[in-house]
Amino acid sequence: MWQGFLAGIIAVGLLLAGLQLAIHNLPELSTFQDPEKIAFLMAGIVGLGVLIGFVSTFQAVHRYLGLTLDELY
Repeated sequence: MWQGFLAGIIAVGLLLAGLQLAIHNLPELSTFQDPEKIAFLMAGIVGLGVLIGFVSTFQAVHRYLGLTLDELY
């Protein structure tokens, strides 16, 4: 989950940097910005990263905990 959180934070940072670069090159894009929707998008990206990390870890651990020692090797 921690790795998913960090990946989400990095993705948000890159997305914000790309957004600022786009606004710098095309100033008329700033009229289409809605800070509330952008905040929800950023929170969703971080939340999805955490969720994917949790689900994948849970699935991997659940799969290997059910195996016997002979099945592992």
